[in-house]
Amino acid sequence: MIDHPNVSELSSTNAGDSEGNNAQAFDHWYFAYGSNLCVEQIRIRLGTHVFDHQGNEELRPRLAKLPNHQVDFSMLASDGHYYANLAPSLGEVIGVLYRCDSIALLKLDVFEDGYHRRCVTVFDATGQAYDAEVYVARPENVVTSGKPTPEYLNRILRGGLSHGVPVDYLLCLEMLAGRSVTNSTL
Repeated sequence: MIDHPNVSELSSTNAGDSEGNNAQAFDHWYFAYGSNLCVEQIRIRLGTHVFDHQGNEELRPRLAKLPNHQVDFSMLASDGHYYANLAPSLGEVIGVLYRCDSIALLKLDVFEDGYHRRCVTVFDATGQAYDAEVYVARPENVVTSGKPTPEYLNRILRGGLSHGVPVDYLLCLEMLAGRSVTNSTL
């Protein structure tokens, strides 16, 4: 389990510089591949600052790929539902990089129960490498892949579409989740 202070304490922490300015250090990349692709969900969890970088293109969310992995639905949570997880493979995972600060990652830790955070190297469309934080299921929560709830899967698909994840990739996720392509929501 990740040790972290109370999130309400974090919200009041001054992340500014030594003169008390409110400039935050967006010094982490977070790679989302599951339901945090959903813009509405990530805004609720982290606030709008993840998307509002005052025109600084280097800080905007962007598509990225994690090589030698695939998404499966092998994280069994305490609620009995299956959630997205990363597994080694010859393929690649397409997701979104969000630029955030340490407080945002600590807030995500609270929501990502059953996962632990680790650092991976992902690549954007130009081939630029980024070291990014990602959530992977704790070993005790990994089971044979199961079917996620339709609501959870739809959140992933809607989020992927909103960020420009290729439809073919999203269709593959639907098939991995046990939904037939003829019943696709894409």
